[in-house]
Amino acid sequence: MENKAPTNVRNTGLALVFLMTFICLLDRANYGVCTSSIMKDLNLTVIEMGQATTVFSLAYAVMQIPGSIIVRRYGTRAMIALSVALWSLFTLATGFSTGFLSLVIARMFFGFAEAPVFPATNKYNLHWFPQKDRAFANSIPNAGSWLALIIAPPLMVWLLELFGWRWVFYLCAGAGFLGAALWYWLTRNVPEEHPGVNQAELAYIQSGEAVAPVKHSGKIPWGKFFRSRSFWCIAVTYFCSVYMLQYFVYWLPFYLQNQLNMSIKTMGYAASIPWIFIFLAGLSVGRISDWLFRHNYPLFIARNGLILLGFVGSAIFMYISTFVTDPWTVVLLLSFSLGFIGFNMTIPWAIASDIGGEFTGIVSSWMNNWGQIGAAIMATLSAYIGIHYGWNSTLLALVVVACIGIVATLGIRPEKKLM
Repeated sequence: MENKAPTNVRNTGLALVFLMTFICLLDRANYGVCTSSIMKDLNLTVIEMGQATTVFSLAYAVMQIPGSIIVRRYGTRAMIALSVALWSLFTLATGFSTGFLSLVIARMFFGFAEAPVFPATNKYNLHWFPQKDRAFANSIPNAGSWLALIIAPPLMVWLLELFGWRWVFYLCAGAGFLGAALWYWLTRNVPEEHPGVNQAELAYIQSGEAVAPVKHSGKIPWGKFFRSRSFWCIAVTYFCSVYMLQYFVYWLPFYLQNQLNMSIKTMGYAASIPWIFIFLAGLSVGRISDWLFRHNYPLFIARNGLILLGFVGSAIFMYISTFVTDPWTVVLLLSFSLGFIGFNMTIPWAIASDIGGEFTGIVSSWMNNWGQIGAAIMATLSAYIGIHYGWNSTLLALVVVACIGIVATLGIRPEKKLM
């Protein structure tokens, strides 16, 4: 007799999504923590380190849409596993770098390899979760990445002091190869393909809306997309969101050491604190958005309203921090700021599903493409601003970016599908 209780395989898959993005950001955070050591060992300048980060972000951006098209054709099971394995290979290559050129090449291919992961996890969630649960499901990839950024600074500092910066990358690469194998072994593209999914779970997944059909190929209606205001506005919103977030990933450890004069060990703990705030905020805002949706609030309130709150709150705390001189007070203010950034990093992924439907992966890759362009600009521009105008000025630049994000978010219509 058929078991009437759902088998909850979808939650096992969501836990693996969490693990994949955890490893993904672990392999980015190691670079930020090791920045000073890499610069010293390879005789690099601050600008050169910024340029290496920019190359990663540009490669990540360039591969967003092609990567999403490949995922659309071959499915999330194979392509996420392949992506994780390849980025782990180039994490390993980063540890073998001998100078600026080899570092840039390793980071460039690392960016190419990692690019499909977040759009692919969004597509995976589209098929495994109903719309009423999707904001929370789409908060999990970011939550995994933010937990990595909580754990990474003290862990990477410990590994750095114990083994040296190269072994930090070697060990992270090993974790990635293991993660790729687990993903391929335990997941499937859609519930119908998984032997562990029973009828009760399938009925739950399909509740509330028709599940988007699985199409591995077919024409993408770029013309209609490019004529949509929401398509462009979600790109600008996410450009601003990622610009702000990536500052904390790549320059916060350096900021704490050079602006606030923290030792490397103190920095390791201080740099992890803001990520606790964004981890909790990101999980909470997904639940809040789903609650608003279930209680029949307009989708603009359940989605855009929370993004607007994120930009405003982040900008306020960031601006205040530039007037404070006590290091730990600055860390606390920046922690609140990063927590609010979690709002506008999480909800756009739910909107991508709302307006994208069958083309969720394409819309996700489009917005993430612009997000990584923002990250690429931030990496070198922040280094330039910091050197010439002081590192507090880099925070004021983020406040300006938040204001642009507010305007863009007002232009998104989450209730209207692109097709």
